[in-house]
Amino acid sequence: MSLDICVIKEGIEVVSKDITHNLKAMWKEAGVYDALYDSDGKMPSEVLPALEKGLSEMADDPERFKKFDSPNGWGKYKHALPWLQDLIVEMKKHPDGEIELSK
Repeated sequence: MSLDICVIKEGIEVVSKDITHNLKAMWKEAGVYDALYDSDGKMPSEVLPALEKGLSEMADDPERFKKFDSPNGWGKYKHALPWLQDLIVEMKKHPDGEIELSK
C-alpha cells in the first residue's frame, strides 16, 4: 500500500510520485503528514511551505527521524528524504496544478 500523489495541469498528469504508508509516523514527526495526506484538490503552492519546512527539519536532524524507520525495511529515512526533495522540486514546477491523491 502506498500514497500516490499526482499533480494535474490542464488535464495532463505532470507529477506522479508514490511512497509507502509505513512512513506515516515520520511524516507526522516532520509536520508534513497533513500536507501530504490531506492535499487532494489543493494546489502545490498551498502545501509547499509545510513540505519545505518538514524537509528542512528532516535534513537538519537525521537521527531524530531515523528512529521512525520501518523495521521491515519498507519506509526508511534514507528513502523518505530524497523522495520529499524530489516531490518539492516537481511541485515547484507546477505550483498552480491540482493535486490528486490515491491512498
